[in-house]
Amino acid sequence: FHLHEKANRRHAVEYLHRDETKGEGLFRFLRRSIGGHTDKVVDKSLFAHTCQVHGLRTAPVLLELDRGEVVAAEGAPSLPHRDLIVKPARGRGGRAIERWDHVAEAGFRNPEGQTLGDGALLDRLLERSREECLLVQPRLTNHPEIADLGGGILTTARIMTCLDEVGAPEATTAAFRVAVENTTVDNFHAGGIAAAVELSTGQLGRAVGLRGKSPWYAAHPITGSAIEGRRLPFWKEALELVTRAHAAFPGLVLVGWDVGLLEDGPVLIEANTGADVNILQRPHGCPIGGTRLGQLLAYHLRRAEAAKPPTGGHLG
Repeated sequence: FHLHEKANRRHAVEYLHRDETKGEGLFRFLRRSIGGHTDKVVDKSLFAHTCQVHGLRTAPVLLELDRGEVVAAEGAPSLPHRDLIVKPARGRGGRAIERWDHVAEAGFRNPEGQTLGDGALLDRLLERSREECLLVQPRLTNHPEIADLGGGILTTARIMTCLDEVGAPEATTAAFRVAVENTTVDNFHAGGIAAAVELSTGQLGRAVGLRGKSPWYAAHPITGSAIEGRRLPFWKEALELVTRAHAAFPGLVLVGWDVGLLEDGPVLIEANTGADVNILQRPHGCPIGGTRLGQLLAYHLRRAEAAKPPTGGHLG
């Protein structure tokens, strides 16, 4: 956060850090304070089902594999001939995601150049599913206006929503992830960079990596495509989508939504109840404590503290 610079140092106490929010930190405390449950968010299969029930557009699940078997399928229980993304149903941070592009007559090929036929790939995924449940989804592609920032993978906007003072979901802050070298995910902690998003307009600022020594990028460091000043397509629709989605998952104070911006509109990719705070502060160059999100978090903390039962006491 460049707190070594004098101008930034006076804002040091306004920053939130991962060890304050993750694990037994702030976010879990807020969930417990209002009885929120995360199963429908953490489990990507339940998440997709909940979105479908509420008419929220999300990445479809083509196959669900568990304990060596196909347990759910959209159509025939076989791999469709299209580019695929395979992910653990309960994975986090882009962990163990596989990309397999369909190659005519050859079957499927991953970014490392390994090629497998339809049956061989399905057998491999079924074997892997003995260790953890897997979802097979179509590999979605970016809107043409931002396709040059993806390097062939879907780049997503992280949009935070938080319940406001009357309990209604409000979009509070956003960042747009840009893949640099990773050919499977755009995760900020997996070598990607992120740009601040002006919430009212969808306009991008400069992008930056996670580490303090990362330079700031007005353009993509590999392709040279402009980042700063670009406006994201379907931004208004994306904000409407995440606020409607938050209402479909009651009991959660705040949610970090990963939203893909496709040629025909926005789509929910994932939701996070323990959303990373670095991507909300580093690209903006601004601590959460000085933002609307900080105001709402403080409000909910005060409410939760006031609602705590008294400890101790005496017999009357």
